[in-house]
Amino acid sequence: MNFPFRKIDGVVDYVQHDGVARGREWFSMHRYAGGRVFRACCQMNQEALIRDATWTMDDAWRPLDGHVRVILDSKIIGSTWYAFDGNSVRCEARTSAHGHVSQTQISDRPYEFLGLHPLLADGLLGAARGRTDPGRERFIRSITCSYSQNGETELLALPIDIGVAYLGDEQLSVPAGTFMASRYAVRWRPEWAPADYWVFGDDYVFLKSDWAVSSLTCELVSLVSSDEG
Repeated sequence: MNFPFRKIDGVVDYVQHDGVARGREWFSMHRYAGGRVFRACCQMNQEALIRDATWTMDDAWRPLDGHVRVILDSKIIGSTWYAFDGNSVRCEARTSAHGHVSQTQISDRPYEFLGLHPLLADGLLGAARGRTDPGRERFIRSITCSYSQNGETELLALPIDIGVAYLGDEQLSVPAGTFMASRYAVRWRPEWAPADYWVFGDDYVFLKSDWAVSSLTCELVSLVSSDEG
């Protein structure tokens, strides 16, 4: 008997607002009866950064576990693992800045999101927020590996509440095709302007982002999906 699942593969281009190519992200998602498995490899050219991230979520879009590895200037600067249990998260990290670190973070409510900095992951904030009550910003209880824009510092378990507002659905064309997209405004920090994100369908697949703070517009350039089992 075959095991039923859906697989989605995609490629995202990172482009500066002046049109200069900045990097690329390759991602995959496997959806099965009990949840989802994600993988993303990100390359940022000017920063000489490679990020390899993988994580799982249950069927209610709650984070279960994850791992991120960051290479900067051809050196591994961190490799960090996370495990969630409702209101708590354990972290084991080996970083060039901090050495071996073991952490436990406890929240007064369940964690809803693990931010490891791939755009695939950022788009999943839409799943945490949902599509009800358009225009209202809701704060998503989260853990991130880094507070920096490019996700290359700390690489620990850092608490963050991310403001996310659903702005409605609209038709959007990107190099991968034309989609009926859900649009969200994502505020990472109070002092930063929100970023605009567009995602597609019940899997909240990343389509596009535009953020004045980073001067980047990122778009999906390839998408392949298949159902097996």
